[in-house]
Amino acid sequence: MKNNHVKIYSILTVIIIILLVVIVSRELKINTQNELSLQLETDMNSRINKLNDNIDSLIDENRLLSDKLNNSEEMNSLKATEIKRLKKELELSVERIEDLIIVDHTTIRNLENQGIFNYKDIELDLAEKPELIGYDGVLGGKMFFWSIHLLDDRWVYAEFEDGHIAGSGIYEYTIDENGMITWKNICEELY
Repeated sequence: MKNNHVKIYSILTVIIIILLVVIVSRELKINTQNELSLQLETDMNSRINKLNDNIDSLIDENRLLSDKLNNSEEMNSLKATEIKRLKKELELSVERIEDLIIVDHTTIRNLENQGIFNYKDIELDLAEKPELIGYDGVLGGKMFFWSIHLLDDRWVYAEFEDGHIAGSGIYEYTIDENGMITWKNICEELY
């Protein structure tokens, strides 16, 4: 019986040793997993921090580019405003120059004697008669007078175009007793 007890103790000792080995190996495995998990978490945190830094850098760069774009848009707006101002100034200058084109006193008196009290009426009448232009428009364009200057109580110099070709001419006019204006094309030339 003693032999049986020794066998049982031996078996129990072996079982206890096996259990201890299993428990220790599990503990080692858990510790290893914890260490790996901790290392992985540290690596992930490091990568997240780097990504956050990159994101912050991109946000800063985006702000700088946005500021540059806003400044560029402001400059374009200022340039557009300046262009509009200069265009208006040019238009006013052209109007002033046109006002400086003086029709002499004798011409004005002769026109008034014929019933025309504003020489611009002569220019407006010619502007309404593009059929006097001796050239046809091209590429679907339609000829029209765009600059008309009264020379005296008989002659007008006018420039015409259709958007593709242009020219100028001298036109003679007469005013009948009813104030009706009759036109005659004297000479024209394309540029």
